[in-house]
Amino acid sequence: MEAAEQARLEALEAQLEELEAVRACYDEDLLLAAVEQNNLQFAAAVVARSGGSGGGAARAVDVPSLSGTLRLPGVCLSGQPVDMAFVLPKQGGAPSLQVHTNASRQDAGRLQQVADSVAAECAADGAPCLLVAASQLAEAAQELAEQEAAAVEQQQASAQALTAGSSSQAGAAGQRQPQQHGGALCVLSRRCIVFHHIKNLSKRKAIVQWGGELGLGGWSKPGFPGVVLVEGAVDNVAEYVSRLRQLRWQSMAVRAEEDLPLCSQQELEAARAAPQGVQELGEEEMGRLAAAARAAGMEALFREALGLAPAAGS
Repeated sequence: MEAAEQARLEALEAQLEELEAVRACYDEDLLLAAVEQNNLQFAAAVVARSGGSGGGAARAVDVPSLSGTLRLPGVCLSGQPVDMAFVLPKQGGAPSLQVHTNASRQDAGRLQQVADSVAAECAADGAPCLLVAASQLAEAAQELAEQEAAAVEQQQASAQALTAGSSSQAGAAGQRQPQQHGGALCVLSRRCIVFHHIKNLSKRKAIVQWGGELGLGGWSKPGFPGVVLVEGAVDNVAEYVSRLRQLRWQSMAVRAEEDLPLCSQQELEAARAAPQGVQELGEEEMGRLAAAARAAGMEALFREALGLAPAAGS
């Protein structure tokens, strides 16, 4: 097999793995037209046959660019969903990402800048970008949606006398946080942390080693994006997150958290669902992480961290 064709096959296989991870995370929010679905099936067939010796078989160069649309779940602007159309490159370089939204021109431009920036950055790193772009777009779009909702609320409030209502609402909001753990003796904490990437070997080792030292359970998915999903005693989880923050990251954020007040250490141990220790998965195993989170009853936490809508029936 010629070197150029081998390189195209490797790139095509990597794109298929990326789309598989996207489907595992977004499921029905990955929208493919009939021709796009056919192209995807054709690409999979070409890769599957690449080990054969049939001279007349289709080659990677014959596969059209893979494309589709990803709908950002749970995010609406001006009453309409936000979509990210993508076209993956055939010959390397940055993918084409196009944001479709009913938002104002200024807000649409801001979202497009996020998509363009992620595409260029991931291309420079030679990394897949769809999950990173979707996550950062969802975060930016959610921020715009909150601003939009706040503006509407302010307009409604200006037509009413709201002094008493505002103060009581603020008082209630201020009381919720301190009561989170109540008087419980033990708290089982769960955190899902998302990184721009986890590539450095010493950092990957620290993620696993510190998790074992602190008695945590969970998983680490290195690569682009990096995701760490852990559970353990509240103080140990807090110490773990603090240690991770001391390392230098391009971006690190606790995107989802859950705290379960319990009455004894015995109850805390019984409530743990993740395997003991932090297990490192492969860089392309986002789908495996999603399945592990589902099996451990932490799917909602995982989906929240990646900006995904709750699973059907949850």
